[in-house]
Amino acid sequence: MDVLKNNFTELLPTIKQAIDEADFIALDTELTGLSERIGRNRSFDSPQARYAKVRAAATKFLIIQFGLCTFTYSSTDDKFIARPFNFYIFPANADRRDTDDVVFMCSGSSLHFLSNNCFDFNKLIANGIPFLNKPDEEILLRRRAHAAQRQIENPPEADVVEAAEKAIKSIEAWLQNPVNNQLIIETPTIRHKRFIFQQVRAKFNGFVDGDSRPKSIAFMRLTEEQRERKFKEDDALLSDINVNFRDVIEMLVEAKKPIIGHNCFLDLCQTIHQFYEEVPEKVRQFKALAHKLFETIIDTKHLASSHSKLQAHLIKTSVQDTLEIVQKRPFTDLGPKIVLDPKFAKYKFNDSSLYHEAGYDAYVTGFIFARLVAFMLHENEEAKRNAYSFLDDVPEGDIPVHKKADDEPVEEQDENDMDSEKKRLVDLMWTSPKVIGYYNKLHMMRSDFKYLNLTGEDGCPSPKPNSFLLSNIPQNCYQSTLSTIFEDFAPIFVNWVDDSNCWLTVKHDKKCEKLKEAKVSELKFFQEFMEGNKRAKKAQENGVTAEMGEITIIPWGDWIRNIVWEDVDQKQAERESGDGEEESGEGSETISNVSSTKSEQERRYSAASSSSIKSLLSNLDNMEWPPPADRLPFPTKDGEATRSVEVNSYAVETWGQVGIEGNDNANNDNVSNEANHATSPITLDSASQSKRRIDDEVSGSDANVCEKSDNESAKKSRTS
Repeated sequence: MDVLKNNFTELLPTIKQAIDEADFIALDTELTGLSERIGRNRSFDSPQARYAKVRAAATKFLIIQFGLCTFTYSSTDDKFIARPFNFYIFPANADRRDTDDVVFMCSGSSLHFLSNNCFDFNKLIANGIPFLNKPDEEILLRRRAHAAQRQIENPPEADVVEAAEKAIKSIEAWLQNPVNNQLIIETPTIRHKRFIFQQVRAKFNGFVDGDSRPKSIAFMRLTEEQRERKFKEDDALLSDINVNFRDVIEMLVEAKKPIIGHNCFLDLCQTIHQFYEEVPEKVRQFKALAHKLFETIIDTKHLASSHSKLQAHLIKTSVQDTLEIVQKRPFTDLGPKIVLDPKFAKYKFNDSSLYHEAGYDAYVTGFIFARLVAFMLHENEEAKRNAYSFLDDVPEGDIPVHKKADDEPVEEQDENDMDSEKKRLVDLMWTSPKVIGYYNKLHMMRSDFKYLNLTGEDGCPSPKPNSFLLSNIPQNCYQSTLSTIFEDFAPIFVNWVDDSNCWLTVKHDKKCEKLKEAKVSELKFFQEFMEGNKRAKKAQENGVTAEMGEITIIPWGDWIRNIVWEDVDQKQAERESGDGEEESGEGSETISNVSSTKSEQERRYSAASSSSIKSLLSNLDNMEWPPPADRLPFPTKDGEATRSVEVNSYAVETWGQVGIEGNDNANNDNVSNEANHATSPITLDSASQSKRRIDDEVSGSDANVCEKSDNESAKKSRTS
């Protein structure tokens, strides 16, 4: 259902009813652009760095189409009923002359893309729904109040009142003479013109219309037909002044229904900034704001990319590719059935021409979510009699079943019990430990950080003891120069962050031992390039100068540790100053309340520092297989092994994240522990997966570290 400026007010009750009745709501957006060229994503982006790029896009581009699809479960028909709305969104400068002109950025490729997918730009500009976020609306209301107060405090001068009285008498006489269809009234100043307009509108009730000219007003008679049309236009304009798409966002915030998106980090940031309030600069503050507005946000891209059994079916995780897969077995065997409300018959399922219309994409996203979650809840239960009898948390015998034996009668299942059983699917979507551990996590594309966690610690990358951040790189230092400086560590791979920072990855483990946190000038291999030493000639040939000794080397472990401490210190400072908000309740864990003190956090983190990686690998290699216990020994700072580690600890998050979140076996509920603030052992599956991840990283796989194309494009201006 298309929602435009001219039917927005009329459809608001229908939209509100659909939202209030929904079990979950899927969203999608179409924008004028996705990112600036200078803000290209890098795999080594920290959560703050990636958020800064997303925020920059959200503050410069515009949502011009907003898709919202509600999904309501009908226990009578055992199906979800979908109601998709497709909103066209555009600034209201022409209608609201008391608002500032909205200036926004457009990407040529994005507009071409929308045009190629039949986007109606004429409909957008002519009938797009206007919007104001809270700060902009407050500015508008203050401006209107000031204008009204100014009129009260500054009544018109006597000469202005006299001119208006003369103008009205002239118009009255002119209306009695049907010969001349136009009357010109001179207006020496803008105050004269404004006051005469006000008096004529009040006096003649639409029989006369005026056209403003530089020093006069041209008045014209209106026919009855023109008068009716004018009344309709004025009514529409008056109505449009109060139209604000934020009304829909307010409904979503108040309803507290789960929000579904696909790869929705940018969508969420853009929606909050454009329609609600300006997004903050710090990622931690954004996470708190997003969770405050929408308590449950589910990214289907994260589900598809992080659940091991889903990964086996989903080679590609775009909306189109995922939709194609979830319409095949085993997903079709598990349900649930999803149908469109007959009143929302615009879309036909599997119509490829509808992709990239926000309303249709929202419908598809919700469809995908329902199928993925049903699969996650049903896994390893395909042989059960009923598609809804997958519930492992239901004690055996609680659900009546057909049972046939030689000496036993058949026990019939009561219809009320069957309805209750089917309804449990909806309940389990929001309560089952098998799925809730994946909620409130936004997928981060092309990032070593797997996700942005809105209610806790972000998905920390696997350790990269072979990677080092080089900072303070001078402008005359090129990639070839770095290759010369670090030739003793070849083969190396360079991944530029910006003009003064890059990541250096050393392929071979043993060579990494010579690199430490220091200025390059402090290291022996660089000193050999200085004048009078054995490599001085090579330095001169390859542009190595003493200035490059100021380059700072930061090992990967110290870099990730600094990210943790920066967030901890900021929150502690805010709490001490009284600016920080206390967070409590389930699902509100943050880095600051994982550990009460920084020293305790540091003690836990030390288990995952770069110096512990080799000890970890040694422990894994020397373990009995299978080990006698079901928990992996975990190295600590003093070298002793512990048998269990808190999921909330950064030690686990740093190198064991895949093991904890990715271990999706039916009998393993580790995923739930993060959401429940519990402790969790690292299981055998976690150990093997973590070991594989670490081995992959230590091996210096070209696929993981080169990113050649990104390096070349980012470094064009710096090639020698």
